[in-house]
Amino acid sequence: MQKRKDFLVSTTKQWNCGDEFIWYGIRNIMQAIGFKANYILYNRHPSINPRPRLYRRNILKKKIAEHQDNSTPLEANDSFDGVIFAGTPEWEGPRLEPLFEIILRKKIPTFFLGIGWGGQTQLSEDLKTILKKTTRLVIGRDPHVVKLFSPYSDAHYEPCPSLFAVREKDMRRIERIQKIGFVFQGEQGREHSVTKDVIGHMLQIYSEIKERFDVLPIAHYVTDWSYGRDQVFGSDVRYSFVAEDYVEIYKDCDLIISTRIHACGLAASLGIPSICLPHDDRVDTVKGFKSLIINNKSKILTQLKQVNVSRWAESIVKHKKKSFSRYKDQVRGSLCGL
Repeated sequence: MQKRKDFLVSTTKQWNCGDEFIWYGIRNIMQAIGFKANYILYNRHPSINPRPRLYRRNILKKKIAEHQDNSTPLEANDSFDGVIFAGTPEWEGPRLEPLFEIILRKKIPTFFLGIGWGGQTQLSEDLKTILKKTTRLVIGRDPHVVKLFSPYSDAHYEPCPSLFAVREKDMRRIERIQKIGFVFQGEQGREHSVTKDVIGHMLQIYSEIKERFDVLPIAHYVTDWSYGRDQVFGSDVRYSFVAEDYVEIYKDCDLIISTRIHACGLAASLGIPSICLPHDDRVDTVKGFKSLIINNKSKILTQLKQVNVSRWAESIVKHKKKSFSRYKDQVRGSLCGL
């Protein structure tokens, strides 16, 4: 019987539910290949790890004493059988320096699964060393990050693992569009906000579709919920602090329209088509969900008239199945001998 491994997972919890959708997908891959592990969270939530440079000021013990989250504060003697960087653009930087130190010192196998591009143009020397010496697998979710990592490790492209967040038995079969989930953002959140131009585009589209469809406003973050409730949609807004709840919320919809990339990912995982309203350079990720990308000059109703939603949904289901099979093969191979 295989010994259960101890794997550290670098992600966030209670910060961006999109990160949690990604982790659900990775967890489903690991379960599908029969890999057994204890998963220990390294929570990059800014309130949990707000000032990473404290690690370099000889007050590590004070930081550990103040750590009240159910995640590891990373002590110097910690050791793990593997480290997963779970689908994030934050795969290096000050918040990750303590983790890099442990990986390099203890030569811990590392796996970069579904990582995205956050505008970086170069890698740190520590990350280059990790990629050359301890990394077993790099799968990027967009071409930018694959190109950036390729000189130092054998990087591959596959869709973001949020595509696999929902198991096959829970997927929808879409025949026609009756109800649209409208996943929106406001400008209140420090890191979750969008510009006024994006909000204007978003509200213009909302005004178009509500005349012809039943529209369900959905907020992923608490400041979006309060903005939507108080300023735009009233009490109709759906929100939960529990990421898993969005599976049931989305299931009521036949199409998702969103400014959030991983809203499109969760939709695709359910077999639901999606339209992305882009607002930064990370939009390439949604191509892996077979999402439509609508710019601020496009008329969304015209687009919806031109698309066969049933065929679109069927193509997503087939795409997910093929992508899941490839992902399993790559992850299984990278774990051999561990």
